[in-house]
Amino acid sequence: MKVTNTILVWVILGVLITIIVALPTVKPKKHSHSSSLNPNFLIPGNVESIGALEIILSGETHRFERTGSNTWMYHKAHRDKDNHHEHEKSQHSDKIAYMITGFGRARKERSFNFSFSDEYGVINPSIYLIVYSKPTDTEPKMKISIGDLAPDTVSRYISVDSRIFTIANFHIENIKNLIKDTKN
Repeated sequence: MKVTNTILVWVILGVLITIIVALPTVKPKKHSHSSSLNPNFLIPGNVESIGALEIILSGETHRFERTGSNTWMYHKAHRDKDNHHEHEKSQHSDKIAYMITGFGRARKERSFNFSFSDEYGVINPSIYLIVYSKPTDTEPKMKISIGDLAPDTVSRYISVDSRIFTIANFHIENIKNLIKDTKN
């Protein structure tokens, strides 16, 4: 009985040593935030693929652009007859990046067929978003109409490519707050 116990101890010790030696060579899988892996993300692809975001809020346009140094800036609106316009690279760069990353990771919740009755408030929205891959692009990557607050009061209807989804309303509130903070 002593011999079998000794053999069992050596076998267990051998297995443990093998596991300890093999462990450092096993590399953990990196967690990807790519929405190509998760079709429920609002913005397809990596958030880094967003070069500019225009937000039309109650008829006023606000534009956020990624610079060549990969920082974000608020692009002030051009005035008529004014050849000068400001590119404001400010203290808000980190805040803009944080909001755009969060918005890009918004998850589509419920899905509905498009309705021309505008029961979701997406045909004549007060908020409209235009996403560009590069700040210099003239053709948008995607257009998003922000509709009404859903009856659950925590979701908001949005329209993307003739489909209606709900996303968490706090993403829209974050956009409004960012505009308020960077506009002044």
